[in-house]
Amino acid sequence: MIALLQARSGSAPIDADHIRRTCALALWEPALPTGEERAHLVGCLRGQTQLLMPETQQLLPRMQGEHQRTAQHVIASANRALAIDIVTARQADALHNLATACRALLVLHEFPSPLRTPQTPVPVRPD
Repeated sequence: MIALLQARSGSAPIDADHIRRTCALALWEPALPTGEERAHLVGCLRGQTQLLMPETQQLLPRMQGEHQRTAQHVIASANRALAIDIVTARQADALHNLATACRALLVLHEFPSPLRTPQTPVPVRPD
C-alpha cells in the first residue's frame, strides 16, 4: 500500500488519479491499515486536502448558488477533518471524514460548475 501512496514531489499540477486512489484506500478498503501504513495514509490525505483547499477557496467567489454553498460546506468540513489528530485518535470515522472531504474537494476542483466572470476592479482616477 505504501508504494501506491508515494507522495508527489515539487509543485506539479494536482494529480487527480493519485488523490482518487488515496481516497479509495481510506473509504473502500475492507480493512483499514494500522501503524506506519495508517500514518502514511493520513499524511497523504492531509497533504492532498491542503493542496486542494486553496484551489477551491480561490474558485469560491466565482461559484454560483447551491454549488457555492456546497463548496463552503466542503471547505468547513475539510477544516474540521484537518483539525483532528487521526493517527493518535485511531478513529476510523475521523479517517473516513478526512478522505470524504478530500474527495469532495477534488470533485469541486474538477467540476467547479459554470463560474462567474472574474470581476476586475475599476481603477479610481485621482481628482
